[in-house]
Amino acid sequence: MKANNGLKADVVYSRKEVADQADQGRKWGIINNKIYDLTLYFATAGYNQQYPDRPQNPGVQNFRYFDDAIETFFDKQPGGDYSDKFNGKALDEFLE
Repeated sequence: MKANNGLKADVVYSRKEVADQADQGRKWGIINNKIYDLTLYFATAGYNQQYPDRPQNPGVQNFRYFDDAIETFFDKQPGGDYSDKFNGKALDEFLE
């Protein structure tokens, strides 16, 4: 059977699968029923030795562009549903 490269579809994961991926080291999270995978974001920052609360390395592009609070959701509590945090006051404070 030949694949049709013009077709696309959504991939569906259960909340349990998202949590299971987080248990395996993936930096996944759910916001408004959409799954976001920040695994490569953290890997790139780590590869370039860019960590929260540390000064930027001279001459190295800054790969950390999310607010520290947003990074914390995905890094310290991966696999969760962060919709309330993003839709509520927590995100509003960052946007002001």
